[in-house]
Amino acid sequence: MKTITISSAYVKQTLDGAAAMGYDLGRLLRECAIPVQILENSRSRIEASCYFQLISNLTELLNDEAMGLLEKPQRVGLYQLLCNGVIHNETVGAAYREMVQYTNLFENGFNHRLTSGDSLVSHQINRRSTDSVRNPYIVETTLMTYHRFHSWLAGQRIPIAQVTLDYAPTDYLPEYRYLFFGAPVLFNQPVCSISYQKSSFRLPN
Repeated sequence: MKTITISSAYVKQTLDGAAAMGYDLGRLLRECAIPVQILENSRSRIEASCYFQLISNLTELLNDEAMGLLEKPQRVGLYQLLCNGVIHNETVGAAYREMVQYTNLFENGFNHRLTSGDSLVSHQINRRSTDSVRNPYIVETTLMTYHRFHSWLAGQRIPIAQVTLDYAPTDYLPEYRYLFFGAPVLFNQPVCSISYQKSSFRLPN
């Protein structure tokens, strides 16, 4: 069985919030059996289990589900609260719209918006200020989390039509085929977004 691994680029960005707060990054990595040298090697990889342990440890240490990567901490339990608040909906679209509405009630660094065209529904996230979002990782993770949760509600992976990002191409482009399941990813766009076919929003929960 093939071992799932994570790029060191994600590890470094995950630690940006803790680094800004003065935490000992070496200690945080060693506690998760991650070599400290990974911070200097952009092409190295670690086992996914070690990476997920790092996320868990950081979330608990900072009491922040965004791990210090947004302007304001997202206290532990907030995401569970949002999910519990929308699972009663009968369709993916109703749950998605309600989750966007609820998320905007909190100071999370982004303004969330759903737009609808002839065939696509797009979930846009705009920075509330220039310093409210620390790095690309939290942008991509936010879009990915919405997709994964609503796919779970639907009981199937919802196809992603397209992803747009408002920054230049990163140095970990091959990772996007896993993050967004091979969907087209466009950089230097006016807005960060993830788009779906309208038919996906009619799927039952």
